[in-house]
Amino acid sequence: MSRTRFSIRYWVLFAILMVIWQATARLAVPRVIGDAYRGESLPVLNRIIRGQAAHPVTDYLDLWRLLAGRITVAIVAVAVLVYIGWMCRNRIRAGWSWLTHALGTVILSPADVLGLAVWFGLVTGLGEAAHIGLRQAIDPKPIWTYSWEMLWMAPVATALLFSAVAAAGLLVSAR
Repeated sequence: MSRTRFSIRYWVLFAILMVIWQATARLAVPRVIGDAYRGESLPVLNRIIRGQAAHPVTDYLDLWRLLAGRITVAIVAVAVLVYIGWMCRNRIRAGWSWLTHALGTVILSPADVLGLAVWFGLVTGLGEAAHIGLRQAIDPKPIWTYSWEMLWMAPVATALLFSAVAAAGLLVSAR
């Protein structure tokens, strides 16, 4: 399949999926939120919305619109990144091949692997905490409130998660 034909098919499929997503986000979900707010939906959905006395339905619909907009931006960003990655896959393979040959054989001990996992987990967790703090400072109507415990909880939780994945990888590779 030629690159042009692939590009056309990819973006047509993407456009169709975006139309389905927008129809769902703008038509179906607000109706479900309204039904759940009035207690006329599935029992599971009715229990999700409990603040009828404190919050009007428009608050829930505004939160949904904000979330749907962010999801739409994320979907478009992922689609563009996937498309760029697919179109550049030969260059990526060539670069990866060059990198692995340039480095040669690198042998890491299990302690090195776990140490790298903890380090990357701590750095990723600090990045996550900084991102959430920045979003909280910028967002005019934040969905959640920022807690300063995030500065230590995010790095520790992410380091534990990365360590668990590294340990599982070590166990699998030992067999």
